Amino acid sequence: MTIKVFFRKLKNFPLYIGEHIVMMFKWWLLNIARRSPWCHMFLGLPNLCWRICGVKMGKNVRIGQDVYLDVNYAKYITIEDDVWITSHSAIFAHRRVMDDYHKGGRYKECPQKPRPVLIKKGAAIGIGSLVTPGVTIGQGSVIGAGSVVVKDIPDWCLAAGSPCKVMRYLPEEGYYYNKATKQNEPIPGFNKEEA
Repeated sequence: MTIKVFFRKLKNFPLYIGEHIVMMFKWWLLNIARRSPWCHMFLGLPNLCWRICGVKMGKNVRIGQDVYLDVNYAKYITIEDDVWITSHSAIFAHRRVMDDYHKGGRYKECPQKPRPVLIKKGAAIGIGSLVTPGVTIGQGSVIGAGSVVVKDIPDWCLAAGSPCKVMRYLPEEGYYYNKATKQNEPIPGFNKEEA
């Protein structure tokens, strides 16, 4: 190693150490948010930890136990008001760019590209679901348990599966979902003024 390289590395060493200290702090917060028994006593503790990591989070967000939000790319995750994320779910906001990956290449050398994730107001994500980078989950939508969300989900629908697909749209007030016709139909005798 030449003298110039040595001094350049020596000059960048404090920056390198600082970045690693910040990363270790974020991973420490991740472990508190995911598994700490304190989260059962203080329900707002996971949300506080994720906000410190950089997640943009609205009011009344409930995050279950052992939920993983992409720590290194947390600033690309936006969770609006009244969202429910149940246990053992994961939300990722980055992917590897495989354009230059070829036979004989090294996978680890492919760069990681952040892609924003948006979970709109009132959405619910079922237990064990996986949300991939670049996805928007619509307002009031419900994602079924064990789903893998790989594309945008529209507002007010039930979606499930791997890959996640829209099963049906939620009916408006005064309507119900008829399984026989697979359509939303009006409730007989329903009066909106009385309800």
